[in-house]
Amino acid sequence: EHFHVTRDIEQIIKDLKDIEETASDQDTTKIGGIQKFFFKSTYVDDGGRRRKMYYVTEDGFNLLAMGFTGKKALKFKLAFLAEFKRLKDALANRDHSLLDYATKQRLAYQAYKPGYHVAMSAVRQLIDYAVDNDPNLNRKELEEYLYPLVNGSINRVLGIPKGQRPDVNPLTAAYMQILNREVKKFLQRSISEGHSPIIIIDNVKNFICSCAKDLLDAPDQHLIH
Repeated sequence: EHFHVTRDIEQIIKDLKDIEETASDQDTTKIGGIQKFFFKSTYVDDGGRRRKMYYVTEDGFNLLAMGFTGKKALKFKLAFLAEFKRLKDALANRDHSLLDYATKQRLAYQAYKPGYHVAMSAVRQLIDYAVDNDPNLNRKELEEYLYPLVNGSINRVLGIPKGQRPDVNPLTAAYMQILNREVKKFLQRSISEGHSPIIIIDNVKNFICSCAKDLLDAPDQHLIH
């Protein structure tokens, strides 16, 4: 019955709130908000009375269905466990052929993200350096130009189409991390040596192309590092 379902949802919400209040920042049970699972709302029944209802997300449905009993609920739980085991085995064996494309893209992005932030932190340093040394330079314009320039140049030399996430190829992800790291070294070295911000900005694209050529010509030497 409807009231049984709302009762179960409200019990889960209560338990989630208890977990959220006691979880530390490092705790894997930290949920990040009830809205990931349920949204409370109302509807008007046939008698014109306003009744409570809940919108349920996919994660919310999974939590809810796990608490149900009976053959249909059991079939759902068995299917859920089978899919979990399949993905776990695929990750353990690094057998990417078992993963759908969206999952591959997500894993590639997670591998790429740390290296990206390394390079972008150096770009921020360059922007700070440029604005401090030349008050005529506009921070917002530099940000709008430099971030896409560096990221786009790295993507382009590795053959990743504009606007797409990192390639699912693990080798490409490794190349991206190396290039991001080298860009950071180049920018920080140029800043520490006191080069003109404009010259650094002009040279960064050529540096990426040169670095990528060295990397692709002799990948083993770089990947060993």
